[in-house]
Amino acid sequence: MKYADLFSLSTRMFRTNPSRTWLTVLGISVGISAVLFLVSLGYGLQNIILEKIVFNQALLSLVVTPGSDLIVLNDQAVSDLRKITNVTDVAPMAKFTGQLTLDNINGTLEMRAVDSSFLSYSGTVAKYGALY
Repeated sequence: MKYADLFSLSTRMFRTNPSRTWLTVLGISVGISAVLFLVSLGYGLQNIILEKIVFNQALLSLVVTPGSDLIVLNDQAVSDLRKITNVTDVAPMAKFTGQLTLDNINGTLEMRAVDSSFLSYSGTVAKYGALY
């Protein structure tokens, strides 16, 4: 069979049923565009999530706590930590717990005293006002 005959035979179906041909072309176009949209949406969301995880300050910081009551994190210990190579900042935090009574309500209170730079490292966002 000649190539001209094959071409004539294959294009005859397009001429006899043009609506079926255009509906097929439209269906293929919609399918390809849906796949491209979903793949690009997936890559975009993946990049956003990875950026949030990788560039989060919590992953770029190290928490140092004393192992016992014999080790005290005082000003001298904080200044020694600042002198370590590749340490860019030290943000000390002190945590105190206690009991709270307000009218007839009793509860446990946890109070933290922090340096202002600690708030950015912990990811704290002010609901009202500003963090200094």
